[in-house]
Amino acid sequence: MIERNRIAFPLVAAGLMALLVWLSFGGVETGPPGAAPPVREPQARYYATAVEIRSTDTAGRPEFRLEADRGAYFPADDRWQMQSPRWRREADGDAHAWQGRAEQAELTPLPDGTRLLELTGSVVLHRDPPRPLRLSTEVLRLEPARDYAETERPVTLESPDSRLEGRGARAWLDEQRVELLANVRGHHDTNGTN
Repeated sequence: MIERNRIAFPLVAAGLMALLVWLSFGGVETGPPGAAPPVREPQARYYATAVEIRSTDTAGRPEFRLEADRGAYFPADDRWQMQSPRWRREADGDAHAWQGRAEQAELTPLPDGTRLLELTGSVVLHRDPPRPLRLSTEVLRLEPARDYAETERPVTLESPDSRLEGRGARAWLDEQRVELLANVRGHHDTNGTN
């Protein structure tokens, strides 16, 4: 009897170990047969508070500044995710500097080596006086190197004497030009007061 227990115990223990290893490596299919495994978000390698990212032109002059309360960096795809971002176009001598804020942002590389900043949640893009202008939307794609921004979402465009609403917008920041794309309606005060 003792001899049989000496042989049975190691066999049972080895069987349990093999079962645990099989289960830990996904031995049981949880989805429908033939379904692809779930895609897992890459893990951030770096986390930071009070994030500040600055870009310069080829001569070293400041072009763009991005600040955020918190940020996470994902080196696998060279991507930043940020909370409460604020940004400013820093072209030297620009009397109409554009700036903005949002609830969240994601900064990713583009194929040409520049960056795309996708702003989400209560996005505000505005220009300083003497010709103030404010664009509000929920999602905005900004390409700082091209001085270009766009959205397909509902948009409100406000100045001291007008208010326009529409769906979709394109903005050429260096040209001080904004175009609303569809369903535009609004009012303009010809006396210069709102």
